[in-house]
Amino acid sequence: SRHDLGGHGAVTLHMDPGSPAPNLIRQARALMARSNPPTAFVCHNDETAAEFIKALNAIDLRVPQQVAVVGYGDDYIADKIIPTLTTVRIPVESMVDLGCRLISDRLKHNKWDQADIAMPNELIIRESCGCSSQPAPA
Repeated sequence: SRHDLGGHGAVTLHMDPGSPAPNLIRQARALMARSNPPTAFVCHNDETAAEFIKALNAIDLRVPQQVAVVGYGDDYIADKIIPTLTTVRIPVESMVDLGCRLISDRLKHNKWDQADIAMPNELIIRESCGCSSQPAPA
């Protein structure tokens, strides 16, 4: 499915990882054929982003020169593809540690109140967004 991000020229992609290449290529071609094509894609994970970059390359679109792609998760693939993938790093180890502590505390106290917990994410800027991770020269 696709969701326009409020007219900002970006599209979120929710595709099954491992989608057949012809499906991704067809989706990329259809999206880029719009009268006002997206300038960026935000994928729900890094594997999808990597596969979508391949699909964009297959229709002769260059990432990031013509369109930006961002993933989510900072998975193993993010710094192994060309261009390297801009992504959002999630604190998996901290989330697991916190989850285990919450379960342990709740079992110990037999108290199951709902808790809203925010975990910090980190934007990892690499090549696929067209931004530089290096500070501008003074």
